Amino acid sequence: MKTEELERLATERPITVAEATEACSASGEVLAEVIEELSLSLARRYLSDQASFAHCDTVISNLSPVILLGSERGMLSDVAWSIYLAFDEGEHRHTKDVIEIDPQERYTRPMLKKLLEEVKGKKDRA
Repeated sequence: MKTEELERLATERPITVAEATEACSASGEVLAEVIEELSLSLARRYLSDQASFAHCDTVISNLSPVILLGSERGMLSDVAWSIYLAFDEGEHRHTKDVIEIDPQERYTRPMLKKLLEEVKGKKDRA
């Protein structure tokens, strides 16, 4: 399954582990790589203002069952989960924040920037 197709589906509804696994198997792709690639793409496009918070948050939230793999088998991708958590932090005002604080600017953007720097650092060392 191409990341574009998975993203399109995830804008409409939650994606099940079974359907994601089956689609990747049918196309010969590795599920963890597809999910991580799509998650990183969402983070990069959001940070460069090429995709809205609402779009990215919806997609990553609808991918969370796949990222979690039902939890009993462990996390599919730590990177994808970190991206999910960054968008989750931007969904609401935090208790100690004043009303003027934009949670997306205060939490989501810095978390994503830090994560992308870490991912780049790991690739540079590899």
